[in-house]
Formats: sequence, C-alpha cells, structure tokens
Amino acid sequence: MSEHLLSVVIFLPLVGLVLLLVGGRSLGDTTARGVALAATLATLWASILMLLEFDRAAHGYQLVEELWWVRAVGLKYLVGVDGISLWLVLLTTFLFPVSILASWPIRENVRMYMGAMLVLETAVLGSFLALDLLLFFLFFEAILVPMYLLIGGWGGENRIYAAVKFFLFTMAGSAFLLVASLFLYAKANGALGEGTFDLRALQEVAATLPVATGRC
Repeated sequence: MSEHLLSVVIFLPLVGLVLLLVGGRSLGDTTARGVALAATLATLWASILMLLEFDRAAHGYQLVEELWWVRAVGLKYLVGVDGISLWLVLLTTFLFPVSILASWPIRENVRMYMGAMLVLETAVLGSFLALDLLLFFLFFEAILVPMYLLIGGWGGENRIYAAVKFFLFTMAGSAFLLVASLFLYAKANGALGEGTFDLRALQEVAATLPVATGRC
C-alpha cells in the first residue's frame, strides 16, 4: 500500500462519491452524510499513514509515484510529498471531516452537497501533491466545479453572483498559470533537449532564467 499511498490519499474521497452515485435518490440524507463523513475520515487515516511513512531526516520529495501518460510530450501522472505539502495535506484531511460535521444541518440536496465536498477534497489534495505542472493545473481547475456548485447552491443571499465572480476570477488567473506552464515547458525543451512538466526538472530550468522573467 505504501507504494501507492499518495494516490490512495488523493482519490479515496471519490470512493465515497461512487457510493453516493450508486445509492442514487434512494439514499437517505442521513446515510449520504454518513458516507461522506466515513470517506473523509478514511482519507484522514490514510494521510496519517503518510505521515508515519515520511522520513523527516531525508530531503526532497518522498513517496513519489510516477506513471507516463503521453511520453512524447512529457505528460505523466507524478505525485510526491515534501515537508511543506505534508502538513498541508494533513490539515486538509483534518478539516474536511470537520466541514462535513459542520454542514450536517443542511437539508437541501444533501447528496449533491456531500458529493461536491468529496470531489473538492480530491482536487485540493491533488493540487498539494502534484509534481507535474500540468497535473497540478488539472487538479487546480477541478476545484472550480465543486466550489461553483457549493457557492451557487448553498451560499448566502447573493450566492449566484458570488459563484460567477469566483469562477471568472479563478479562470482568469488559471489562464496565466497555463501560459507560464507552457513557457517553462518550452524552456525545458531547449535546456534539457526534451519538454517536461516535471517540477523537479523545471526548478533547475527556472534557476537559469533571468530575474526579469518573473516580473513579466
């Protein structure tokens, strides 16, 4: 299990989502809440296992998992954890069960709400653990959908306005992120002889760029 521990941490909330989808409308609200809570607690347990596996005396990324998608263009599923992302993951997996408990009084579309929360947890955890810049971009963009639903469906008085504004602002920022990712990919292609979105390699490439590049 330790070989794929980070993938378990990332995608375990989606097991709860599958159960909610399989249960369908026949699933009671209380059961839907229980499934979501159990999935988030299981994810918390997996993140604690990750903490126990983490070697604090070692440097760099640990528990790295790597799987090629499209080798020709440098696309891969690449995740890993370091001393910073470790605590961000633990904080996230702790806060989501708390959030599920805090939202227990919700009565409208409970199954959809809990499903959105589980998708959101996977997207947030994936963003913290992704070591491939394009994979990070995909997880980051995936956050938009459940957040839009949560704000627009269960927000305050001006929830639709707030949801649209959140979506547009985040999408605008994501456009610059995508451009920067493609720029680094091109620079890596020139410096390393092949394009890559691997953050470990891109750190070396970025170190060779002039300071003025970051101000553009």
